[in-house]
Amino acid sequence: MSKNSPIPQKPEGAPLKGEVFRHYKGDKYRVTGLALNSADDTWMVLYEPMYENAATEFFTRPLAEWREVVEWEGKKVERFSKI
Repeated sequence: MSKNSPIPQKPEGAPLKGEVFRHYKGDKYRVTGLALNSADDTWMVLYEPMYENAATEFFTRPLAEWREVVEWEGKKVERFSKI
C-alpha cells in the first residue's frame, strides 16, 4: 500500500473483535481484530488461542482463508465457525 493509496474497506461479514470461533479441528479462538497486510493490501484476522500451552500468544490468518470451507473427515465444513 503506498502512502497515497486509499485504505481498502473492511469486508462485510468479517469477524469482529471479541467474537469467539471454533476451528474445525476443535480448538477455540477469540478474535483480537483485523489488520491490513501492507505488503499486498489483504485483510488479516488477528486471533488468540483460548487453550493452554499454545505455541504463541496470537495468530494471524488471511480473511479469505478464515472464511474458507475445507474438507474434514469426508465432510465440507467451515474452517472457523462462530460460537
